[in-house]
Amino acid sequence: MRTKIMFGLLAVLGTGTAWAQGQEYCPATDAISQVGATYSAPTADGEGQWYGVAAAGAGQVQAFTEGVFRAHETSSKGVVHGEILRCSYTLQGGSSLDMRFKQPGTLVSIDDTQGWEQWHTQYFCENPEATACRFTELKRPARG
Repeated sequence: MRTKIMFGLLAVLGTGTAWAQGQEYCPATDAISQVGATYSAPTADGEGQWYGVAAAGAGQVQAFTEGVFRAHETSSKGVVHGEILRCSYTLQGGSSLDMRFKQPGTLVSIDDTQGWEQWHTQYFCENPEATACRFTELKRPARG
């Protein structure tokens, strides 16, 4: 009986940790590199890229403006699932830059009690520190 309980407990705990991922966040301004009109930055876990395009000659990234998240479902105990639409920045020439996280539709979750403010089905993070706009990428567990 103890063996069955132990295996059942391990299965439940293993399932929860399979979906658990590290924290991601909007890239800091100094992490964004520019080549021509293309901007990029590594993700926090180093397994992907943020990317954005601005008008040629728009200049270097000056400041973080906001992070925007679209909810796919309502909040459950402070956790909301959806996708990061963009992290926005102002550029040296005064124009704006929207950085995208990996591929459109990448599923993430946010804690709506920590820096994200809801407006209809979207959440906005306007903390002046881009890295304060935290979220968790939900990766599908590997098969096999």
